[in-house]
Amino acid sequence: MPMPRGQFSWVEFVTTDAKAAMDFYSHVVGWTTREMPGGGIFTRTDPGIEPHWLYYFTVDGLTAAIRRVSDKGGRTLEEPMQVPGGGWVVPARDAFGAAFALTSENR
Repeated sequence: MPMPRGQFSWVEFVTTDAKAAMDFYSHVVGWTTREMPGGGIFTRTDPGIEPHWLYYFTVDGLTAAIRRVSDKGGRTLEEPMQVPGGGWVVPARDAFGAAFALTSENR
């Protein structure tokens, strides 16, 4: 079942040590790996990337959403990529510099 437009569909935490981060969040908020169906914690692969949370928003049609990002002063950070299951994602920054990502069932 597709996520409603405008809703968070996925969140991920990219960090220097995914195991230590999971231990931290398990202790602080009680998470277990089975309780994170809409997200994940990952060890970063690029040392130039600071640890961060990245939220994915569901949109109707990625191409039109990318245009809206640009029209409002934001920018995409990569080309759209297809993910397992056939959907599409693209990371972006808003007009204020905050990172987020868009996801859609169609490009």
